This record gives sequence, structure tokens and C-alpha cells, in this order.
Amino acid sequence: MRKPGLAIAASLVLLVSGCSWPFSRAAEEPEPACAGEPTSPLTAAEVTEMLRKHSINVYPDPTRAICGPRADDEDMPVSLTNIPSRNLDSQQPVTAREGHVFCGLRRSPVWGWKLRQDLDAPPASPIFSGDKARFFFANLECTIYPEGARSRAQVARLARAVKELARIAARKRD
Repeated sequence: MRKPGLAIAASLVLLVSGCSWPFSRAAEEPEPACAGEPTSPLTAAEVTEMLRKHSINVYPDPTRAICGPRADDEDMPVSLTNIPSRNLDSQQPVTAREGHVFCGLRRSPVWGWKLRQDLDAPPASPIFSGDKARFFFANLECTIYPEGARSRAQVARLARAVKELARIAARKRD
């Protein structure tokens, strides 16, 4: 015999204790239909590996994929971020160490092959203020909202990683 009151009580204990499961954003938001590979020239695995090599620990966040209304080249089917969506308590140490990083991959090289950067980009959202830097080329776009005393180092770290990714993409083009 099932006791629905027990399940409700257990869920409330998890919520009050700070555990986000099953109340995480990922559990609430469906994955967009276009989410996932293939992407070219860069793949999610290549971007993840390169960013981690530069001490930026990103994870896939399929709930943040963008599906365009008309053509596949408008889609951003792969979204990566270094901010955990399930453990909100761990966000502060991550942003203090790495900044707040978002990267997205398009299906094809919609940005052209030249690496472009805007190191003083205006914030695109009311929830973010302060500094913002953007990098984009081929099928990759990355944004960082640096934080604290390490802001310059955070932006420089992402810039180095993106430059290496641009070289990888160029080799694939040739």
C-alpha cells in the first residue's frame, strides 16, 4: 500500500534541506527539440576539453539550447556552462574562481572563420551587471561575466582557450 503523504514529506525535507532534486531547473525545463550534436567544425567534446585544460569546468546544459524558428543555422543546439544548475550553493565558489561562462555551438560556421572578441560588451540580461566579454568565430560563441579580483585573469584564461579552439577549427577547414 502506497502512502502519498510519505513521498510529500520526503520531498519537503529535501527542499528545506537545500537539496534541489527533484526541484532543479533541469527537471522543470524540457530539453528543446534541436538540442545536441552534430555541430561543425567544433564539437561539444572539443570545447569542453579545451576549456577544462584552461581550468574552466563546463558542463552541457541542454535546457539552454536555442532552436530557431526557420533554419538549422539559427539553432544553437549545444549550450555549455560552468555554473551547476542542481547545486546552487556551489555557484559562488565557481564564479569567484572562473567567472560565469556560457558557450554555445551552432550547427555550422555562421560566424565566419576570423576570431572576434568584445572585451567590454554590454550585459545582455538584467540579471547580470558589470563586466562582460564575448568571443565568437566559426560555430562557437562564448560569453564570460568575470567576477571579483580575478576578473582580468578569468577573461584572459577564456581568451587563451578560445584562441586554441580557433586554431583547431582552422585546421579542420583546410
